[in-house]
Amino acid sequence: ETVGTGCKWTLSRLRKHLQESGIDDTAVFERVTNVVILTLLALWPKVPRQNAGFELFGFDVMFDQNLDPWLIEVNSSPALSTETDLDVQVKDKLLSDIIDILAMSPAPSAPEPKTRRPRP
Repeated sequence: ETVGTGCKWTLSRLRKHLQESGIDDTAVFERVTNVVILTLLALWPKVPRQNAGFELFGFDVMFDQNLDPWLIEVNSSPALSTETDLDVQVKDKLLSDIIDILAMSPAPSAPEPKTRRPRP
């Protein structure tokens, strides 16, 4: 579940690593959630209003030696390219979650075209 030496992990892999290290992963992610919420509140007035759309933000967060989260950057409309198997695993799930949140369903199949019978 990693690419390179620890540069890219799934959240489940990170949580498992924290738990195996005897660290309360719930508390760590509560702090990350606070960083995300406070950042969104600060950004809110600058986000363009959209009547029929949504904005996806990507948050890059690093942890210091005390496991305090530090916001590195926020990406508006982050890349959804899938260059690795891990990218496919993570981003497919992300897109599925977005569709669920938006209560979208797949487009209905087009009806079969009616064929005319040849006249006798």
